Amino acid sequence: LFHRFYARIFKNSSEKIEEGTWNVFFAGKEIRMPLRNDSLLLDWDLALAITAHDAEVKETYENFINSKTVKIFFDAGANYGTHSLLFLVHGINTVSFEPISSLKNEFDFYCSVNNINGNMVNAALGEKSGKATLWIPVGEPWESSIVETEMEELKLKYELEKLEVPLITIDEYSFANNLYPDLIKIDTEGNELNVLNGMINVIKTSEPYILFETNKPDQRQPLWEFFRNQNYTIFSIPFHPQKKQKTILQREFLISGTTNYIAVANSKIK
Repeated sequence: LFHRFYARIFKNSSEKIEEGTWNVFFAGKEIRMPLRNDSLLLDWDLALAITAHDAEVKETYENFINSKTVKIFFDAGANYGTHSLLFLVHGINTVSFEPISSLKNEFDFYCSVNNINGNMVNAALGEKSGKATLWIPVGEPWESSIVETEMEELKLKYELEKLEVPLITIDEYSFANNLYPDLIKIDTEGNELNVLNGMINVIKTSEPYILFETNKPDQRQPLWEFFRNQNYTIFSIPFHPQKKQKTILQREFLISGTTNYIAVANSKIK
């Protein structure tokens, strides 16, 4: 709230400020975020949120990076790509999946500011390939979803834009490009189970760590069953891949108000 407040002050001011960058450090690497007069509200928001928002997620990322556990990272539901940047500045091969094509221009600019090469794939992810309808809240693209039930809730709060987008699976992408992630983050606004069903072969091949978001407790039983059937165990975060962690009980997972978790192949549990 603090940084949103000041970003609004800057935007509403008639005085132009000098453009530049906001520099932050993550796991020992500097990340430069642009501050531009014509998009200062967004820039300031992202600059301060890149390492501070979802602190338990960022701590988990830092643990993976410092332990050199991840060579390939998949960012499913990348949005502006700020999660991807955290891995890219460390030289980690990263694929960012984001169906809103206009966000790729922003992401590419952030990459150029940091002298890194990003790879944003403009497609939605699911359990089969084809096309999907994406519903985008005006001014709130991070809440976009291809799930009809999510759309019904979104239209109660926002004006929505409708966009037809390509739909692919993680399995298809990985096979076609011979890229199999060590870690994947899934934040697809209610579409997480479909994304998981579209990466069964990847799960069997590389047993990636799967960091996922689940906002609604009533959607969690299918996720629990999916991971159990794939011989995965769910943990709370922050998580460290080289330390013994306490597992989460099914009942706790189903009723918890926490939204971010990580699923780990049983063969990798310490």
